[in-house]
Amino acid sequence: MKPEFRPISVTIVDLMGAIFPGTIWLVLLVTFGELIQVLIVRSPYRADITVFSAISVLTDNRSLSFYVFLFLISFFIGFSTRQLVLTGAERLCAFFLYLWGGRKKAFDTYMFPYNEIHQNEEYYKEIVRYLNEKFYEGTDSKLPSSSGGQLFELPRKGTQPFSACKRVVRILSPLLWEETEAREAAVRMLGSMFLSAIFSLICALLALFVNSWRISIVWIVSTCLVVTFLAFAYRRARNSEVVYAYLNFLVAIKFRPDVEGEKG
Repeated sequence: MKPEFRPISVTIVDLMGAIFPGTIWLVLLVTFGELIQVLIVRSPYRADITVFSAISVLTDNRSLSFYVFLFLISFFIGFSTRQLVLTGAERLCAFFLYLWGGRKKAFDTYMFPYNEIHQNEEYYKEIVRYLNEKFYEGTDSKLPSSSGGQLFELPRKGTQPFSACKRVVRILSPLLWEETEAREAAVRMLGSMFLSAIFSLICALLALFVNSWRISIVWIVSTCLVVTFLAFAYRRARNSEVVYAYLNFLVAIKFRPDVEGEKG
């Protein structure tokens, strides 16, 4: 049976994953610019600089065309950084949770795709066994691997077998693959918000030299709470993405023969 591919529909998650984080980044960049202007250029300022003052700068007595321009800029920022977000958010979130946990667990436990968590589960072992059998099927020689043994070792560092599962799901079931991609889009939005919260914390620390100490302390404390919440939310959503990718893979390989039989 030839795999059937359908164009991926642009969902509300895809749009919000670009526009919402992009808007946050735009406001923070304006805030950062105002802080730098005061600290380095030594320009006079009249009031405390916060994200709310930046929103005022962006929205005060503006025309409709300017709001459209802001919308396009926000979308461009969010869309252009979507591929870079996961790498930065993953490492910073892993480091944050590693320190939060008192460094009791190995650092790899907090790194995507969390093989340290899944490697002892039966579904993971089944996936590794299936992938190796299929990759070696009909060949006289073993495919190359880092250890000279199986292509998908157990356990395996890096993104395997997660990446292989996603590619197989894309071939066998485009519908399940779209579901997997939608989950990644939601995770990417959380990752961008997590990075923006860290950038907001940097702005809050700079504001200590510009604003009154009360406003700066409130900004710092509230941002730290947001960073903590987003770190745990991102980790939970990212791990859920991995679990559902493995589940979709198992569903695709187990029920594909029935689908082929019905179409045959």
